Amino acid sequence: RHPKTRRASELQELPRSLRSWRSAAALLESLEVTDDIVYRETQTASWHATATSTLASQPWPDHIREFVRLVLICRGADKALRIHDELLSVMFNLELWISRAEKALDHLSAQPSPEQVAQQLEETSEQAPDGEECRGTMASAIQCRRHFNLLVGSIPPLREAWFWLRKIEEAAALGATRLFLAGDGRGTPIVRYGTRPEAPPVFCVPYGFQGGSAPEDQRFWQVVQEYTPQMHDILANSGWPASICDRTGGSSQQQRQREQQEQQQQSSSCNRPTCSHCSRRFSALWLNRGVCCECEHAARADGRCPFTTSCKAMWFCNHQQRCLKCETHSCDDCRFSRGDGEHVACLLARLRPDRIFLDFDRTLASTRSGASPVFGKDSVDVDLCSLLWQNQGTCAIVTRNSHVQEIRDFLTAHGAPEDLPIHSLKRPKSKAEYILADLRDGEQAIFVDDTVAELMDPMVSSSSGVHRVLFIR
Repeated sequence: RHPKTRRASELQELPRSLRSWRSAAALLESLEVTDDIVYRETQTASWHATATSTLASQPWPDHIREFVRLVLICRGADKALRIHDELLSVMFNLELWISRAEKALDHLSAQPSPEQVAQQLEETSEQAPDGEECRGTMASAIQCRRHFNLLVGSIPPLREAWFWLRKIEEAAALGATRLFLAGDGRGTPIVRYGTRPEAPPVFCVPYGFQGGSAPEDQRFWQVVQEYTPQMHDILANSGWPASICDRTGGSSQQQRQREQQEQQQQSSSCNRPTCSHCSRRFSALWLNRGVCCECEHAARADGRCPFTTSCKAMWFCNHQQRCLKCETHSCDDCRFSRGDGEHVACLLARLRPDRIFLDFDRTLASTRSGASPVFGKDSVDVDLCSLLWQNQGTCAIVTRNSHVQEIRDFLTAHGAPEDLPIHSLKRPKSKAEYILADLRDGEQAIFVDDTVAELMDPMVSSSSGVHRVLFIR
């Protein structure tokens, strides 16, 4: 961040900014347990503050101190010191949070579960099953279970994060150069994608790092896959539970009238989000991008995008029931992916296509809306430009931009081959017509464009030999 900007609120307010911290605090308060874990600021000295005070104490002229300060900013030292301070702060607050969460769980273990409360109520005949005290006891047990689930699910990943942040700090203190290693490729583009296709992108982690493959994560996905179909079946056959239905507006006319009256009376204070499909109100738990889980499931089952009405049916991946446009989804079976120039280069190394068709505006170059490219103002994608030489004779530009000669001069000035084919097509003629007309039987092609509508043309989407890439700059 810029040195003059404020710290992000999520970092400034740690650990209070953690939802699980607030949940643990609410739980201890509801159980009337004194929280002896007092929040305090990190006691570790700030590296950035120390460097700043050291610089200010130097017996130099003011303009020299200011020059050194600006050099530290320009060369990244100021940013590095701030990152180190934030690392220490996050480590400290995560450790503090783990102590609070474990204390809350200890008290939760002594509380009866909803199942135990239900059994006790069945065995006891002193209270009516629908009595106020009975409902209050069950509501309290359910509330405790909600806190319990949140804390149990939060502790392992945050403990894992704290452990590896501490490892990073220890490695840096010992002078180690790296602990994690990630890269899109190795070597220069020619070596990376030309003579060494066996050198793919790399991601190396230390021994013992689990990331998203921990047992808790695997168990989470098992629960999702097991119970999500059951949930949809229950909603389809029985509707929403009464406890939620009363808040969502339900399905009966009386419930809808009651909701309308409440909305008229409390329109200024009602802040519960609304599903954009069924107009019922839900908590954020049941909404995904403004669509409730029931409407989202119904839309996916119908083979359409649940989030945007402008998306066409042919833009929907029926293999994974995902929208190729709205959900940043890629599918090998659909022969559709998205990415930048390095992604295209990796795809070429894997598929070895016979032909490569590239769009110009917002793909190969930074120009927009058919504007004439200007050298020095507009730029080219370095990875795509290098592919023009590595695959000379198989690449062609297919664009809606009419400035063919200006495009040729612009690309030549950036080092592209002078004999690169450039084809300008006017609507209603489609790019698919040119691509398929130039593609012989049995040949494979890659079509790269930044416009979904061009890639989803039925002619290319139905062709088994064309692999499409939605280009992201």
